[in-house]
Amino acid sequence: MNPQEKLQLVGETLTAFSALYTERLRAAREELGLPENWFLIWTTMEYEPDTISPRKAHTRSPYANIANFERLDRELVEQGILVDQGDQEYLVEPGLRAKMKKLIRVIEDAVAEIEVLSFDELHRLEMRLNKVIKAAITSKTVDAYATRLNHNSNPSISAPSILKIFQYLTDLGSWRDDAHIAAWKHHNIPGNEWEVLGFIWEGEKTNAALILEARPGRGYTVEDYQAAIESLIKRGWVEADPEKEGHYRVTPTGRKLRDEAEVATDRNYFSPFEVLGKEAAEETWESLLHLRDALRELAPAPQPA
Repeated sequence: MNPQEKLQLVGETLTAFSALYTERLRAAREELGLPENWFLIWTTMEYEPDTISPRKAHTRSPYANIANFERLDRELVEQGILVDQGDQEYLVEPGLRAKMKKLIRVIEDAVAEIEVLSFDELHRLEMRLNKVIKAAITSKTVDAYATRLNHNSNPSISAPSILKIFQYLTDLGSWRDDAHIAAWKHHNIPGNEWEVLGFIWEGEKTNAALILEARPGRGYTVEDYQAAIESLIKRGWVEADPEKEGHYRVTPTGRKLRDEAEVATDRNYFSPFEVLGKEAAEETWESLLHLRDALRELAPAPQPA
């Protein structure tokens, strides 16, 4: 498998897991009376015992406007979801936190009940992924900020292998974010400008209006994105597209930098697998392939409309 296929495999395996607990999750959420934005509660709880704040959220997701996080936190306080601790620091309301713990337990129970592959293959996969995640969290080259937060929900040591594997795969999802941020932070560029460069580099969303259309939830205006483009022009990374009025393209310098960041992201992402050795690493990917296929076989058949 090439790097892109491996990344896709992690996402597909998580999707296969979710297909097996989604209906139970929906029913439990409704029974517990949790709001539709329950996932924000879960994300906030990952910071515990620390508080959540706009600054911490922006560290985890630097592509959004920090004012967006400030507004969101104020709204969640008004909805009774967060409790203001002062200085823009917040905790989940205790009653909702207790309900969210019950919902998480529903997911964990559903995953723990899944019976696929052999005991030996699952245990071997669990132990290898455990080594990978430990190597990621202790990385000397990547700040594993999102990975550490996600790993806070790590199940107990006595949990079944299938549940631990599920956890480690979600950790790998966060590790991808950390791996990419580490690939561009040394350029001392704001996250929104880097994201704009990425869109223009891809060649489809090549002006401020199209970028806003693609990322309406980031909390930026079309003027903000235009300002980001102007900043990239000053850096010499972007220029007006002479063949398409009102659009932009990357310069050779911009393309080189963005291409290098893509290579560095993959290098960062896969570096923790080196702790396994080449042969065991490849066996790990093969086991994940077996797991994905086995989970897909258990998925409920789609109901006719």
